[in-house]
Amino acid sequence: LFTFLPVCCEFFVVSKILARQGLAVAAVIVTAFAAYMLFTASVTLGWVADARQRMNRADNAQSTKAAEALIGIEQVQLFCGEEREAADFEEAQYRLQRASQSSDVAASFLSGGQQAITTTGLGLCLWLVARRVCEGSASVGDIFMTQGLVMQLWGPLQFLGFYIREAKQALVDLDSARILLARSSAILDPLRPAPLPAASAAAP
Repeated sequence: LFTFLPVCCEFFVVSKILARQGLAVAAVIVTAFAAYMLFTASVTLGWVADARQRMNRADNAQSTKAAEALIGIEQVQLFCGEEREAADFEEAQYRLQRASQSSDVAASFLSGGQQAITTTGLGLCLWLVARRVCEGSASVGDIFMTQGLVMQLWGPLQFLGFYIREAKQALVDLDSARILLARSSAILDPLRPAPLPAASAAAP
C-alpha cells in the first residue's frame, strides 16, 4: 500500500509533465506502465507461482526421503536396501534441482521482460522528444528532462515488481503450511481423558 500509492501519484505527475512534450509521449508512458503491470501480474501469478509450488513439493519429498532413510537406517541395512534408498534419494535430489532451475528461469524471464518493457518505453519517449527537437518545437534540454523523469518513474516500478513476486512466493509457502494444518490427525485426543491411576507406593 505504501509503495503502490506513491508510485501511482508519481506516475500521474510525470505523465502530466510529459504531456507538454506531446500526447504521444504521455501515451507511451501510460502504455508502458500498463504493460509492465499486466506482464508482472500475469507471470508472477502464473509461471513463477507454479514453479515455486513445484520446488516446494520437490523439497518436501527430498527432505522426507532423507529423514525416512536416516530414521530407518537399521531396517534398510537389514533388508540390504542401501542401493535402492540411495537411488530414490538421488531421484528426489534431481527433481529438486530441476524444480529449482525452473524457478530461477521463471524469475529471470520476469526480470528480463520487465527490463525490455521499461527500455522500450524509455527509447520511444526519447525518440519522440528528439524528433520534436529536430522540428524546432523543443529544446535539447527536454531530452534530458524526459530521460530523468522516465528513469525516476521506472525505479519504483522495479521495487513494486519485486514486492509482488516476493508476496506471491510467500503466499505459496504459506499455502503449504495451511494444507498441513488442515490435515486431520490420525490419533485424536479424547474429549474427556481418563484419569491416570495413582502411582503405587515404592517397595522398601
